[in-house]
Amino acid sequence: MKTMDIFLDIYRLLLERPKLSSKSDAVVQKLADYLEEHWENKLDPEQIVSEFKLNYRYMSTLFTTKMGISLFNYHERLRIHKSAELLRTTTFNVSEVSDRLHFTNPYYFSRVFRKVMGESPTEYIRNIYRT
Repeated sequence: MKTMDIFLDIYRLLLERPKLSSKSDAVVQKLADYLEEHWENKLDPEQIVSEFKLNYRYMSTLFTTKMGISLFNYHERLRIHKSAELLRTTTFNVSEVSDRLHFTNPYYFSRVFRKVMGESPTEYIRNIYRT
């Protein structure tokens, strides 16, 4: 059941985007695509500014307005959903997934994972093997 919830959440995040109707919508779409391509990395405002040649505060506000979620939270949720996929499909343990996603430490990763998924990575893994 949790797996279905994850897929539905990812579906909502990735596929239910507003239709492009203006330049600002195109910027938001490109930002979302960029975040999806760079999900393994920490959110780096300087890299985003370098890539898009726009003011970060402007892009962040625009993204929040159009998507209904902040740039940071969108990226964080993408990373956690991808980490859940890694935990489900690989033999990586929590520390290895945390390192792969460049979290400062496994405890912080676990805290963010719990915030997004509603359970700790360990509970998540346990529930996978239970079903």
